[in-house]
Amino acid sequence: MAFRSRFLDLDDGLLFAQGDLRSTQCAHGLFDHVVDAWHTSPPFAQARHRTWSLLRGVVKLGSELLATFAAVVLGLLIASAKDSYDKTNDEVTQTPTKVAQFDRDLVHYGPETKETRNLLHNVFAFAVVFDPFNSQS
Repeated sequence: MAFRSRFLDLDDGLLFAQGDLRSTQCAHGLFDHVVDAWHTSPPFAQARHRTWSLLRGVVKLGSELLATFAAVVLGLLIASAKDSYDKTNDEVTQTPTKVAQFDRDLVHYGPETKETRNLLHNVFAFAVVFDPFNSQS
């Protein structure tokens, strides 16, 4: 819908003489003036300062919250890796003890377990000599 309007704005250096203006153009021009007035008037300038101050606070709080979550996730990741390392280390240190205990238990059963004990010694010796994680083998 076009209508004839006379619009004069000397503050911004714009001059619209009589001509066809669409309602959206008028609304846009009016909105620009209201926003400019809101930005420049003293009571609204204080409100705008408070708004930006609150917005900065919210952004700061959000970034601190994100950093805290990242620290928690990193801590859980490190704890999981340490737990896995401790379990593997316990297995490595306890396996020879368990094999030695099993060998002693087989000795108590008598000479009929001699073949089983020899097999146990050979398997364990093979595992120690050809350890894939040992750089010297």
